[in-house]
Amino acid sequence: MKKIVLFTLIASIALATGVYPQERADIVESITPSNVMLFLKTSRIKKFLGSLRFVSDNLLSNEMAVAMKNKTDRLKNRTGFDMLDIASLDKAGIDVNRSVSFAMYQGGRHGEDRMLIFLPVLDEKAFPLKFVELLKKTAGSDTVDVYPVITQYGDYTMYQIRRDVFTTALDGVFVIGSTGEIIRSVIDAKMKNEGYLALDPGYIDSLAKNRKNYDLRAFASRDFLKEIMKERAKPADDGKEPKGDKPVSGNAPADGFRYAAAESELGRLSSGSSLFNAMDYAFLGVSVQPTAIDLDMAVKFNRTSGTVNTFLDVIRTGSNGRALLVKNATALIFASLDFAKIEELCKSGAPGCGRYASFKERVKADLGLDFQADIVPSFSGVMNLVTGEPKGAGSGYALYLPMNDADRSAKILEKAAAYLKEQYKGTERFGAVTIGGAKAYWYYGARSGKTYISRDTRGLYMANDAELMAAAMAGKETTQVQLPGGAPRTIGENVFFMTTLKKESFFGAILLLYGSRSREIGGFVDKIQDLSAVSEKIDDYVTLGITINLMKRK
Repeated sequence: MKKIVLFTLIASIALATGVYPQERADIVESITPSNVMLFLKTSRIKKFLGSLRFVSDNLLSNEMAVAMKNKTDRLKNRTGFDMLDIASLDKAGIDVNRSVSFAMYQGGRHGEDRMLIFLPVLDEKAFPLKFVELLKKTAGSDTVDVYPVITQYGDYTMYQIRRDVFTTALDGVFVIGSTGEIIRSVIDAKMKNEGYLALDPGYIDSLAKNRKNYDLRAFASRDFLKEIMKERAKPADDGKEPKGDKPVSGNAPADGFRYAAAESELGRLSSGSSLFNAMDYAFLGVSVQPTAIDLDMAVKFNRTSGTVNTFLDVIRTGSNGRALLVKNATALIFASLDFAKIEELCKSGAPGCGRYASFKERVKADLGLDFQADIVPSFSGVMNLVTGEPKGAGSGYALYLPMNDADRSAKILEKAAAYLKEQYKGTERFGAVTIGGAKAYWYYGARSGKTYISRDTRGLYMANDAELMAAAMAGKETTQVQLPGGAPRTIGENVFFMTTLKKESFFGAILLLYGSRSREIGGFVDKIQDLSAVSEKIDDYVTLGITINLMKRK
């Protein structure tokens, strides 16, 4: 099926969409076999064509935009079918008022792909032959043998056009499948009225939790993640034995070893109370607008893995009122974690604990503080990182840690100051200063340059710019943050991470640098004005919503 041009055409359309159709929303899901690895659903075709043109004209690099146009022009010249023109689609018999859907399943017994495309059509009886004619024109010759083998399965007609192209039509939907078996399973779901996606508890839950009008919805099972890991682990020759006496590649043994190791690790993670089995499903929603791109991602976990349970418990919610708002800042980052739980987690050597140990070692070496003993007992778990700009809020960065015990904060600061004074005794690398009306200390660290540390009744501060530190100390703790491009947004009690990044920030500079090295995304990165992201945890459901605001078109 991957070889068929129409599949590429439909997949391309699915990348840019409009408003998710509410009417007839469950027609396709009521004939889609439920054991999907991945299910994609777009908006109404007539809506997302405008989005596709917007992406091509404004977000793609010139090279990619030209390549895309050349492909569509070649198809149009060969077939007379313009996939970007509503009238052309309508003339071809496609219902532009409905959505395209795609489903992927685990491979067959012989490794064959098992995929389905659901195309809305105006006349389900006439379209199968129209599809054959389109394939003829796509092949560039009317003499190409694409005449279908027609069979009857239950109450429905099946067409086999090529070795890996099977079709049927029902309920106003033209279904294209990569195997006869997968098409028959669609018909079975219809005739038996059972075993289809609309009845799947995970899919029902994902719809209930994500009611926005997305351009593209993606629902993925844990098996899809496993499949991705398998594909990434495969060597270049897909793990096949080389023919003949000589190896096809000098890297083949190493590649094969890595693949075997990855397969072993995948098996371990997939069995019993594992990382994979602790995930019920994942969701992605994408919306493309002239002024912004919105992405909503989520994972639904269960409580079958002790390690995953501890990871979820590390996420601390309910500290939303301790987000710091600093005027004119170019970047704000708020994160809330339970460090007592992190200490507990790291006793078992969980992933990421090596970095946490390195962080504690650096705190010890730089400030003479035992993070676990000195800070964790009175730490709120909230970290606020602020970056400034040359005018208004100063430059550089400032870190603010809200503390639950003001007296202990004072002792922490003085312990660090005593350590620094001893460390830099007889040098000009340590001193005291007043910032924002509070006592502060500065030092020249071996790896950090000039750094300031201070405190107030709210908590502890560290910065590499005195002006920015003063702005942070004057900033308000809040549950409302002015996200770029919109009205003030309330940070709810379920939020554990939030960030707003302007293009002028340090993080924006890194993004621009990365974009300048990649022709594929360079044009898109240049058009980013700012970015915001919010993560929430509601029971075992973890979300990440990202909004990318685009510069106004001239």
